[in-house]
Amino acid sequence: MSDSDEDRFADVVAARTATRRVRAGLAAATVVGLLVLGTGMLGSRDAGRPLTMGLGPVPSAPLQPVVSGSPTPLPARAALDPGTYAMRRPAGSVADYEQLVFTVPAGWSSSDGLVHKHRGQPGEVAFSAWTVQRVHVDPCRWRTGGVTWLELEDEALHEEFHTKPPGAMLLARPAGGLANQRGRGPAELVRSALGGEPALSMELSVPPDLDLRDCDQGQFRSWEGLGGSGQVANTHHAPAQVDTVYLVDLDRAPLVVDVSTMPGATPSDVAELNAIVASMVVDRGR
Repeated sequence: MSDSDEDRFADVVAARTATRRVRAGLAAATVVGLLVLGTGMLGSRDAGRPLTMGLGPVPSAPLQPVVSGSPTPLPARAALDPGTYAMRRPAGSVADYEQLVFTVPAGWSSSDGLVHKHRGQPGEVAFSAWTVQRVHVDPCRWRTGGVTWLELEDEALHEEFHTKPPGAMLLARPAGGLANQRGRGPAELVRSALGGEPALSMELSVPPDLDLRDCDQGQFRSWEGLGGSGQVANTHHAPAQVDTVYLVDLDRAPLVVDVSTMPGATPSDVAELNAIVASMVVDRGR
């Protein structure tokens, strides 16, 4: 994409973001009880049918969480002591929040915006937060495969999103978006909640037979955007990785939280990751 194309694309993104309507009438989300770190996820789908995501059922959460005390700013690179941390909104992001607050047990670390355990190993579990500016149609051929939008930018889907209760599957199917990225297969779109805010969630997988050497610059890129510690592209992918992606519906731009597991992740580590996700609070500074 040329510099002029990049500029035009950025202008379109800014225009669409500025004109998004703020919608009301959100369905009340189920309040989650306090979750002890290391336990499994709480919650269920409609009619008791479990959501078949790598992380288990999508957590429900109160719509008006309260951030108490002062969480520790997330260090750029460190082994994390057990406790509560705050990941600040990336510089330059227009998403309507100040920080993502979460609690971790022992054994977790941070590296340039990625919070992880066993990084680079077959049992890795991790998450990161983003303001996404464009989605790649083909994550492997990201230089030439074209770009698309996040699902919440689709008017029909966004309207349906606000009519669904937590746990319900959406029927609208935009032509682009993350759910239709080449090589991943179509993903189910679910009305969920994260951090006290309504969210659209989906499970995405990386092809198990992917050879990164066949991808542009040896990278499988889901999107470009603003991430922690100045990250500008989501390239943290490996064959057979499963990502549960939450598009948190905020004014001006969504907060995108990417929660990932590798096939070798142990049940106890996945349970810790589940508990961290359930502990999250989107602090909007209000």
